[in-house]
Amino acid sequence: MGALTLLLVLATPWVIGCGALSALGVRFAHDRFAYAGWAWLAGSLITALFLCGWLLFGLPIDAFPSAARVLAAAAILLFARSWLRARHAPQRAPARPEGRGGRLERLLFLAVVAACLALTVDRAVRANAAEVVLLGDEARIWAGKAKAIHVSGGLNERFAKLMEPEEIVLHKDYPLLNPLLQVWTFAHFGRVTDVENRWVIQACVAALILAAAGALLRLARPLLAALFLVLLATSQQLRVSTGLVEADGLVALGLLAALDLLARFEEDGERRWWRLAALALAYLAWSKNEGMALALAAAVALFTLRLGRRPRGERALLFAGGALALLLPVGVIALHLSLNARFGFANDITASSAAGTFFARVVAQAGAHLGAVCAFAYEYGVRRAGETHLMFPLALALLLLFPRRLGRLLPLLTLACGLALPGFLLVYLGTPHDIEWHLYWSIQRILFQLLPVVLLWVAAATQELAAAAGFGASWRAPTARPGSRRTGSCFPRAGA
Repeated sequence: MGALTLLLVLATPWVIGCGALSALGVRFAHDRFAYAGWAWLAGSLITALFLCGWLLFGLPIDAFPSAARVLAAAAILLFARSWLRARHAPQRAPARPEGRGGRLERLLFLAVVAACLALTVDRAVRANAAEVVLLGDEARIWAGKAKAIHVSGGLNERFAKLMEPEEIVLHKDYPLLNPLLQVWTFAHFGRVTDVENRWVIQACVAALILAAAGALLRLARPLLAALFLVLLATSQQLRVSTGLVEADGLVALGLLAALDLLARFEEDGERRWWRLAALALAYLAWSKNEGMALALAAAVALFTLRLGRRPRGERALLFAGGALALLLPVGVIALHLSLNARFGFANDITASSAAGTFFARVVAQAGAHLGAVCAFAYEYGVRRAGETHLMFPLALALLLLFPRRLGRLLPLLTLACGLALPGFLLVYLGTPHDIEWHLYWSIQRILFQLLPVVLLWVAAATQELAAAAGFGASWRAPTARPGSRRTGSCFPRAGA
């Protein structure tokens, strides 16, 4: 019975996600690796939003799984309708990443994806068998908040009362996506669980592997994409995140999906990518406070690049009309802020303290904190770079060595990360906590959140340099097609 219940916990959001992708016009054939990851992202976000509304209306938690299954049934109908329409529509095959490269190379990539997924599941099984959710941030932040919601029966005054003792739940202001997904698990089992609630969060790491597989294969030939996927799957922080019920895997998934989908939209102007990217931005913003900052950085990067290009005609109109899709991430942020205001949950970083306001602390502490930030950046970025397979120093080295060739490589991703880094620096300069304590407990998390997109950039750079040197020169990016702004290169042509 427990295994069947857990299957429903994991399958229902994924089915809902498949229906959502069908409604957005995204089909399995568009990307046969990333599709399952996108479906989990979309379905888990919709499930959590539905549950949040359910709780705000004061409806019983135990009845929610049945309501969600009605939504899943509607999603199946949407999927079936989309499939039937695709079968009878004139065939215009979408670009298929797995159709590039030799047959043996494609089979190798498929085997690597399967092995990485198997490794992720094995890690999850071992972690769940080893210990329950009892200690650390997974218990005192994420599971603690989920348990408070379930025990109180919703987002009500009793919930606020349970959240009051500081020793029970830390960082009360953190977004609700992670806790609500755990409440989704509690609702199925009819009680608070201490192991099973990990699975729904660990599934986000599996979705990250699939989304990364699709993104890598879009920019690099299968053999190279397989190598970089292995590097991601074997990174130390991903291994740690797989065994916990924390939100860093959600941030990494949301950021990678959002930037990949926005890049696809920039390349061919297809509405489906813009709408799904808006959903990914909402997921990212609701995952963690860092996710909200990264979502803002991605949005600012997109608008900056488009203003610089001054799109005209159909693409400009498409972008203006597509701005409606941004109502979802903006609405999620507004929901988060309004709930924090209702319950009086303040952010410990941005709130005023005895040392003054946040920006006053930035000015007063900049000199003292900057040295510690540089020391920790060197420690984890250089001396311990093996934990991230040298991706961060390698990205910097490639950019410095080949500025003209790689300077415009994946501009959206590069600019978004470039905007996010000063934001993280401001947090460290203005923190009210001991700077070394704050850095020790956070810098590895931030590196993991950024690792998939930095790894994607290094893979694209390697492919570009290999093609320039004559290796794999016949390979072309899967998304290239007549009329698009990309024709085999990983960055736009001059004047594009």
